[in-house]
Amino acid sequence: MKLLCTSFMICGLNVSFCSTNTAAETTPFLTPVFSDHAVLQRDHNLPVWGWSTPGDKVHVTLAQQARDAVAGTDGRWQATFAPMAAGGPYLLTASGAQTVTASDLLVGDVWLCSGQSNMEFSVGNARNAEAECAAGDLPQIRQFTGSKRYTLIPQPRTVGGWSVCSPVSVRSFSAVGYYFGRELHRDLHVPIGLVNASWGGTRIEAWTSAAGLAAVNRGAEELAVMAEWAHRMGDHEPGEFYSSEMAEWWHRASPAQGRNEEGFADGEWPQVIQPGHWEESGLPDFDGLVWFRRTVEVPAAQAGLAATLNLGAIDDQDTTWVNGTEVGASINWYEPRIYTIPAGVLKAGTNVIAIRVLDTGGAGGLAGKPEELHLDIGTVSLPLAGLWRREKNTALKDLPPTPVRLTDPNVITSLSNGMIEPLVPMALAGVIWYQGEANAQLASPYDVLLPGLIADWRARFKNPALPFGIVQLANFTPAQTAPVEADSGWAHVRQAQLKTFTTVPHTGLAVITDIGDANDIHPTNKQDVGKRLAMWALHDVYGKTDVARSGPIFKGATPDHGALRVSFTEVTEGLSAKNDLAGFALAAADGPWLIAQARIEGDTVVVSSPQISVPTKVRYAWGNNPPCTLYNGAGLPASPFRSDE
Repeated sequence: MKLLCTSFMICGLNVSFCSTNTAAETTPFLTPVFSDHAVLQRDHNLPVWGWSTPGDKVHVTLAQQARDAVAGTDGRWQATFAPMAAGGPYLLTASGAQTVTASDLLVGDVWLCSGQSNMEFSVGNARNAEAECAAGDLPQIRQFTGSKRYTLIPQPRTVGGWSVCSPVSVRSFSAVGYYFGRELHRDLHVPIGLVNASWGGTRIEAWTSAAGLAAVNRGAEELAVMAEWAHRMGDHEPGEFYSSEMAEWWHRASPAQGRNEEGFADGEWPQVIQPGHWEESGLPDFDGLVWFRRTVEVPAAQAGLAATLNLGAIDDQDTTWVNGTEVGASINWYEPRIYTIPAGVLKAGTNVIAIRVLDTGGAGGLAGKPEELHLDIGTVSLPLAGLWRREKNTALKDLPPTPVRLTDPNVITSLSNGMIEPLVPMALAGVIWYQGEANAQLASPYDVLLPGLIADWRARFKNPALPFGIVQLANFTPAQTAPVEADSGWAHVRQAQLKTFTTVPHTGLAVITDIGDANDIHPTNKQDVGKRLAMWALHDVYGKTDVARSGPIFKGATPDHGALRVSFTEVTEGLSAKNDLAGFALAAADGPWLIAQARIEGDTVVVSSPQISVPTKVRYAWGNNPPCTLYNGAGLPASPFRSDE
């Protein structure tokens, strides 16, 4: 075993982490990015890297090229090959302390596909899955899937490999990535590599490095806290360290004071039906600590036996006791609680279950299904859904700060450290990014964070013009009926995505407010998402100017005889409406928003209302699930917009 240490800086504090993994486990001789069936980026310098003992010489060959490298003090070696044209297959061989060969390598275009669940969403779950998979015999399209990992410090390695697209393998490909890559492959006739680095439910802050957040003045306080925690953690495993810190926090924040014991008098606590989020049963908008208790009658024949307590998911965190004995605790809101009750705890007759629950945001409480709540003792299963006693204990604002959650992929920088850093400095054609739903639930400054992420990744991959395609959030939740939804987080994220497209060079925007699903945050039509991203890439990245890159983009609004005349860019082949032109709203300087009438005149839209004589502001499709009716001649929808920013 070898002690491996890493040092880094957070907010001016030097932090060191050590682990006792073997060198082979931690740092492979050749990084898996260059394993069998890899796709390498054409027409770029090609860095290839791995790890060996410091000072070791490594000889690397690729096609007809050969390079020599020496492992540095950290064991890392790197060889850089001259640009290659599309083609293959080739062999890559690295020889030194060991010899590793990667075969069937192609040279083409490599795109990093990142974001949250709608990028992670697979072909096998998307629309027309069986037919699409059957048609997926496209061996020049390949996907690299690395390990899903979140860490406090930048990690050099990943575990994973490349899959060749076939009717079987394509089922697990990112659907957006695959349909994007398929369009490019059909048009360009070159191999396409898709690097899938995505994780459902994750915030943009987790995908941005500490330096990237610092550059946009975000996260300093949280990073400073993380630095302190990292310093204290030393060489302990994050999960182990967090659990011990959380146990101490529970002790300080919510002393049980008998609530976990059999004889505690809970008769004054109200009774509520469980399971169910407490916001729906008398505790609206409450974040903090809540206690639950109930009794269960155990037959004499089962007394003293070991048992299993099933409670379903609990949102967010819990500690659970049976007859005063702690039987389990969990910190993951989405994870079903299945706790083992040791022999000797249960007794004949009345037994008491007590649960202490902490919710830090959104819905809270016992979040499973009724059938998931039961106590299993041998072949006997006792249902637990029904009436429980509940105590509203302490509001979150009155509690001491909870420990930094080291076991959560939404800790800032954690996915950047664990999933992006291992890819650096891979040569890429560009990035496609489908994320924002998680940030729409927060009051986060997405208009700052998204350009910050782009600048961060461009700096790390050493390409200041790295193309970056953005998927704008789809329509979701019940159809909009109000003129505007002023508090719509989704509308604000879409505006930030639009602003990024119009202000940050070498970016694209795929508008999809017409192909979402009111009832599903994961719309299954990923084909059109991929196609619209590909249209942007073909136009902007590959110079095919006969392909429209976007739907209509708001340019400006000017007064016009009691109306506002709205002009657009990206009006390829003119403007058109699907069904009646709707989704526009107007307001005067100090008046309310009203649904407006709109008509197309050439490449503009004239927006008016008989109730507003001097309109000053206009919005279009401003809500979670707005009407989306305005298109250009290429059939691409207009982006939602606001003139009053």
